[in-house]
Amino acid sequence: MPAFHSATVMLGVPHPPTSAKWWERAGFSIVMTDAESQDGETFNWAFLQRGEAALMLTMGEDGAARGAPMQLYFRVEDADAVLAEFKSTFEDELDVVHAIRDQHYGMRDFLIQSPECFELGFGSLIAPEG
Repeated sequence: MPAFHSATVMLGVPHPPTSAKWWERAGFSIVMTDAESQDGETFNWAFLQRGEAALMLTMGEDGAARGAPMQLYFRVEDADAVLAEFKSTFEDELDVVHAIRDQHYGMRDFLIQSPECFELGFGSLIAPEG
């Protein structure tokens, strides 16, 4: 079975920069964003951390909060192997929300929906080239 390394909650929010400021006041630090501007103030996704606790803030592609207000994101050793395992285990019952793909934030990941309608992401680090 593929190894799982961690699970991180992903919160769907209407404006990640505003939410990130609130979390910074709560003692979290912004580790990474998908900054769209050179000033780093415009972003649709952020990874924040305080000690060992981590969370992600995300906004949908259309500028609205994602469809699910909360997601759980698992960092795994091999996302392709996890997807293959799930396809074998769940067969036609697997509800894939986003197909597996390489992301600009350095992860190869996919998103499924649980029977309870929670979105569950599974991603592995993309191996550096060279």
